[in-house]
Amino acid sequence: MEKDKIILDILVRLKNEEGVSLKELEDIIESPFKFARETTKSMDFKEMSLEEFRNTKKNFNIPGFGKLYAKEEIFYNLNKNK
Repeated sequence: MEKDKIILDILVRLKNEEGVSLKELEDIIESPFKFARETTKSMDFKEMSLEEFRNTKKNFNIPGFGKLYAKEEIFYNLNKNK
């Protein structure tokens, strides 16, 4: 696919310019997402009260991508069978 080739070309150019491996670039690109995923997975939303959910940090700003966040709808969906 043409899009994949464009991305690979960008990664190869960055690899050469910065002197890092493709694996290191992949780790750099994925690290904010891994951090957000690991952090939210460690939270037990089902055991929280609504007040605890509201006061818990669950927003992640990722430069060049945007904001990942958990809405109250998630809390209600997880806890509707409580």
